[in-house]
Amino acid sequence: MPGTMDAGYSERTARGSSARLLANAGIRAALERLAADTRCAAIADASERKAFLTRVMRDNTESMPAHLRATELLAKMEGDFLESATPVTVTVSRPLVTI
Repeated sequence: MPGTMDAGYSERTARGSSARLLANAGIRAALERLAADTRCAAIADASERKAFLTRVMRDNTESMPAHLRATELLAKMEGDFLESATPVTVTVSRPLVTI
């Protein structure tokens, strides 16, 4: 949408054009191909990062701090440290004051 707005179209026109163009299967497929092409093989994805940290964690030649840090990072990636909070509703009544 920024490209259409840079070309002088209004935000409303840009939104309508982008929605219409994305509905076109050929355009959508071309965008997906371009997105896939931009993914660089040099950048590790989540599964590769997890595999690396698992190797560090299990490698007996690594130091204990390296084992612990790899374990901690794996746990964070899996969401092991997230706490689920249960909302609590508290009803507070104000006292009636007569003057």
